[in-house]
Amino acid sequence: MKRSLRITAVTIILLLVVALGLNIVFASGAEPGSSQDPIISKSYVDAAVSQLTAGMQKLQEQVDALKNENTQLTAKLAAQEQSNKLLQDQVNTLKADIATGVVNNSGNTGNSAGTVGTGTKTPASIGKATVNTAVLNIRKQANTTSAIVAKVAMGETLTLVSKSGDWHKVTTSKGITGYVMTKLILIKK
Repeated sequence: MKRSLRITAVTIILLLVVALGLNIVFASGAEPGSSQDPIISKSYVDAAVSQLTAGMQKLQEQVDALKNENTQLTAKLAAQEQSNKLLQDQVNTLKADIATGVVNNSGNTGNSAGTVGTGTKTPASIGKATVNTAVLNIRKQANTTSAIVAKVAMGETLTLVSKSGDWHKVTTSKGITGYVMTKLILIKK
């Protein structure tokens, strides 16, 4: 009986060793603390804590960078809003000036008495003329390729400022100054 008891004891020990070996083999790919490997070692916990700490540090650095960027964007936005406010004030001023007739064709304001056109003093007049064509182009300079600054209809009265060759410098009733061909106007005597 002693012998059978020994064989039974050895068999049980062998089965336990095999079971433990199989548990280690199957648990080697398992997560510590899971049902496949319920044993958690201190080194595993330390490694997990270290990994989480590093991740939290990276996230904190990203948060700090985003806060810095937000501060810069907020400052830029405030500057842009100030610029927009100034531009809106200028637009409102121009609208008010247009409504009161203080602004000329180029957008400049003539705020003092005796000013028209570009905000400068009214040019001296050498006479008056009327438009003698359906639509007359008033040009920036005395040539046909110069930019057109205004168009006036037949019969409108122009103030003559000066004469140069076949061109007259004129000012319209709206205060726009430019050049017209002399043959297209009828000079009043």
